[in-house]
Amino acid sequence: MNQRTLQNISYFASLPEMALSFLLPLYCIELGFSPLETTGLFAVVSLALLAAKWCIGGLCDRIGRKKVFQMGLLLKGISYGLLAYAHSAGLLYVGQVLKGVALALVSVSLYAMLSDQKTGAFAARQSRIAAAEGRGQLLGVLLAWVLLLATTFEQGWQILLLVGAVAAFYGAALAHRQLEETQGGAPRHGQKLPGKFYGLLTVSVWYSFATASVGATLVLYLTARYQVRTEYLALVLLVPAVARTYLSPALGRMSAKIGERKAFALGSLLSAALLAAAPGAASPQAFLVVWTLYRVASALASFAFGATVAGQGEEGMRGRISGAYLASDNLGSLLGALLAGVLFQMVDVQAPFYLAAALFVVAAGTLWGIWKKEDGARCKKLP
Repeated sequence: MNQRTLQNISYFASLPEMALSFLLPLYCIELGFSPLETTGLFAVVSLALLAAKWCIGGLCDRIGRKKVFQMGLLLKGISYGLLAYAHSAGLLYVGQVLKGVALALVSVSLYAMLSDQKTGAFAARQSRIAAAEGRGQLLGVLLAWVLLLATTFEQGWQILLLVGAVAAFYGAALAHRQLEETQGGAPRHGQKLPGKFYGLLTVSVWYSFATASVGATLVLYLTARYQVRTEYLALVLLVPAVARTYLSPALGRMSAKIGERKAFALGSLLSAALLAAAPGAASPQAFLVVWTLYRVASALASFAFGATVAGQGEEGMRGRISGAYLASDNLGSLLGALLAGVLFQMVDVQAPFYLAAALFVVAAGTLWGIWKKEDGARCKKLP
C-alpha cells in the first residue's frame, strides 16, 4: 500500500469539509432555521454514517478496501455537487445523507487499509493521514475566506462545493491508478470480535459524544456570545487547523513513544480542562487560544485511541473492527449533536462545553478501567 498516495488522496478529498462546518450553520441562519434544526443537519450526517458503517466493515473484508474507497470518493463528489445547488431544507438534508454515506465508505476502508500495514506504528501512519487531510481542509478554509470576501455568499458556497466535487473525483481516479488492494485476509466463518473490543466501543461513544457536543454548536456559540463577524468564524477554524495539521505527525510519534495509555489519558484530561475553561474566555481572542489548545490535545487522545483499536482482532476481520469502531464514533456524534442543540436552546449556551468536559473525564476513566482489568487478568495467568 502506497502511504504517499493515500496522503495525496486524503488531501484532495477533504478540501471543503472544514469550511462547510461553519458555512452550513450560516446558511441555515439565512434560511431561518432554529438551533435545533441547524444541529439536525449535522446529526443526520452522523445518522447516515452510523447506519452505513456497520455494513461497510464487512463489505471491506469481502470485496476489498480499494473498491469501497473508490465508491466513497465518487459518492462524495456527487453529494458536494448536490449541496452546491441545494436551495431548500429537503435538498440540504438529502445532500448531507449522501455525504454521510460517502464519508462512511471512505473512512472505514481507509482505516482498514492503515490497519493492514505492517511497518511502523499505527499512530504515526494515522497522524500522517490526518496531517494531509488537515492541509486539504486548510486550503478549503482559505478558499472559502477568499470567496466570501470576493463574491456573494451563495456564489462562494457553490464554487467551493464544486471545487470539492472535482477534487473528490480526482481522488477516485488517483486511487484507481495508484492504489493496491489490501484485503487483509478472507473472512473466516465463526470469527468473533474480541470481548475487550466492546468496552472500547463504549469509550469511543463517550469520546465522540464529547467532541460533537461542542463541535455542533461552536458557530452558534460564537455568534451568540461574542457577536463576531464571518471572517472571525473562519479564523477560529483556520488557526486550530494549522496547529493540528502541522503538529499531527509529532503527536503521532509522541503517542507511540510514551504509550497509548499515557497519551490518551493526557489528551483527554487536558481536553476536559480546556473545555471547562472555555466559557470563561472574556474575548474572542482568548477563546481562540483555548480552542486551539483543545484541538491539539484532543488530537493526541484520538491518535492514541485509534492505535489501541487497530491492535484488536485477527486478519480477515479488520474491516468489521474498523466499521464497528467508526460506527460507535458516529453514534456518539449523533447523540452529542442532538443533545447539544437541546442544551444550547433550552438551558444555556455554555452548557455543551461543560457536558463535553465531563464526558472526556468519563472516557478516560472508562478506558483506564478496561486496561486495569486487562492487566489483572494477565497477572492471574502468570505462574
